[in-house]
Parts: sequence; C-alpha cells; structure tokens
Amino acid sequence: VSLTISPDDQQPLDFKAGQFLTCYFEVPRESGDKKTQTIRRAYSLSSAPGSGGYTLSIKKLPKGEASQFIHKELAIGDHFDIIGPSGDFILEEPLKDAVFIAAGSGITPIKSQIESLLKSGFTQAITLIYANRNQRSIAFNKHFKALEKKHPNLKVIHILSRPQAGWKGQRGRVDSERLSTLLRHTDLTNTHFYLCGPAGLINTTEAALANLNIPTKNIRKERFLPAAKNTVEPPKKAQQIKFLRSGRNITAQPGETILEAGLREGIPLQHSCQVGGCGHCKITISSGEVITDEPNCLSTTEIEQGVRLACLSYACNTIEITGL
Repeated sequence: VSLTISPDDQQPLDFKAGQFLTCYFEVPRESGDKKTQTIRRAYSLSSAPGSGGYTLSIKKLPKGEASQFIHKELAIGDHFDIIGPSGDFILEEPLKDAVFIAAGSGITPIKSQIESLLKSGFTQAITLIYANRNQRSIAFNKHFKALEKKHPNLKVIHILSRPQAGWKGQRGRVDSERLSTLLRHTDLTNTHFYLCGPAGLINTTEAALANLNIPTKNIRKERFLPAAKNTVEPPKKAQQIKFLRSGRNITAQPGETILEAGLREGIPLQHSCQVGGCGHCKITISSGEVITDEPNCLSTTEIEQGVRLACLSYACNTIEITGL
C-alpha cells in the first residue's frame, strides 16, 4: 500500500531520491497498562523529489507489526511522527549509465531514483533488474511498463524464482553468470550500480559484480533488514556510560538504549534509521558489557572488534565508548 503524506507544518521535505523516513506509529496494545505502544520503522520514499507529493510504499508482512497496522488500521487524516529524510543511498554525480538491481520491497527507493533520473531528462541507459518470487509479487508492475513505453532508454528485466504458469521471462536468481549475460551489451566501466534488497541479494550481487571487475566506487547499496525484535531484555537498572574522547559521563535510564541516552544528554551521536538497518550509529565499546537486539547490520568481524549499534544496544554495567 502507498501512503501519500503531508507535513502538518506545511514545510517541504527536502529529500534526495533513495532516502527514507523513520516513522513512529502508535499501535494498540493487546495487553498491559498502556493502551498503545510506539513502534518505529524506516520506510523509503517511493516518490521522486519534485513530484509534488511524498509517498511511502509498504509491503504487508505476515508477522509485521507495523505493516499490519498500516494496511489494516491507518486511515486518511491520521497523524504520525517522522524523523528524516535520512540515508546515503542516493544517486551519484556525475551520472553515468545506471543499472538498478532490486528484490522485493527493495524496489521502493529505486523507483524514486529511476523516476528522478527520467524527470531530469537523463538520456543515458537505465537498466532495472528486479527479482521476485512470482508474477503476483512484482510491485509497481504496470507503472514500470508505462515508464518503459514512454522512455526508450529504460529497460526493465524481471527475474522470478518461482514463476506461475505462463511466465516467459527470466527464471532463477541473480548470480554472476546471469548478470554477465544480461549486461553483455553494457559498458561496465562506465556504469553506476545501485543495489537494494535483503542481505542475501546484496551479498550475492556484490560477489557477482566483483567477478565482473566492477570497481567498488561504482556500487551503492542498501540492505533491507527486518525490524529488530527486542530479542534481549533491557537492563532494569540505570547504568553509566563514559565517552572517552570528550570525557562526558552520562546515565542511561532503565530500558533506554545508548542512542536514546546519548541524545537526551546532548551527545552528538550519529544516527539515521534507528531500527538497526543503516549502520550510521556504530560505536566501539572499549570496556563494559553491552547487549544488542537482532537482527542488525553488523558483521561478525565488527562484533568481534567491539562495534555495536547505539540504537539497539543497552549498557549492562558501566561501559566506556571510544570516540565522542
């Protein structure tokens, strides 16, 4: 479902194609003293800058707390808070030929980027490789068909892993051999690549592009991770947090993340999505114990080096943070 939103203060949202908003929804609680609980999710803007509107497109997930609420409960005239726009998954300049590779709902920021290029009069080649399970799961199918007819420089290629009867297009998954075939007429040295989707697609595609000798500077990516699930029980006592570079000491209240505590005390912690997907709030723990919710975008190597995400991490005792 696509939500067209309008800022209450009537001030324009100055966003770039590919960026997202962090949204705060008040969702009814099934139990407990409070009638509602606040949940936050990061959703990409699917509309292009300058299009005259701000649109978020959200896929309903079977167990998605936020997406179920949005699809079933959210109505015209309702209000919710946002932070942003945020994110650095944006178009490169100067622009070269562009190849976009998306899977599932990873198409939402890429839709904004492609529309932005076409709106700007971009005449170089644009290729969209869009992976889905079957025909029914292709988002914006009619929209992209219309764009393809209107703009000769746009080529849309669908790849389905489990197509339904009658499918005559590409079958299987995105891999090195398939990309080599699909891009055989593309000047790879003069092309920017934009990848968006689940971690599996990003990892496989990055490896495939490496096999094709695509420079990493020509690749931009954004992983779509499921929202973290409160997999850990937050500490029930206040804890001390020490920032070694600045010498600042603050107290995290019970149930408060390191990011929440730091921002409340005026510590300039970098942050963006606040749901563990972008990695902008990475911090390094030099001493003390920290627990972190899953899933998150940290690699095994980063975790071994003491890196944590401030937005999903809680201090279990007195901790020291390198930097800041």
